[in-house]
Amino acid sequence: MHLDPDGREYVHWPVDGAPAGLTFEAQFTTPDGTVSGWLPMETVSATEVRALVAGPDADQGPAIIKLPRGRTFVTKIRCTDSPEIIVRPGGVIDVS
Repeated sequence: MHLDPDGREYVHWPVDGAPAGLTFEAQFTTPDGTVSGWLPMETVSATEVRALVAGPDADQGPAIIKLPRGRTFVTKIRCTDSPEIIVRPGGVIDVS
């Protein structure tokens, strides 16, 4: 995904096969190697979760994480309610 430095946008991930009503969280690794703590995600449906991210120049407002310029990796997505749900990587977000 590409995010403008002034932007704020939801990033969506599929969670096929997860029972309804579970909660998820994500971990991010920024271009300088900083790893975030586990940040809560919003459940959209039984098959989709999302996170609100913002670029470094975005106006003040809600965001799960404000990302620096460069490539940030969504290191892991995990289910907080059920340990048998597989932890998986979530891709990349390029801020430029």
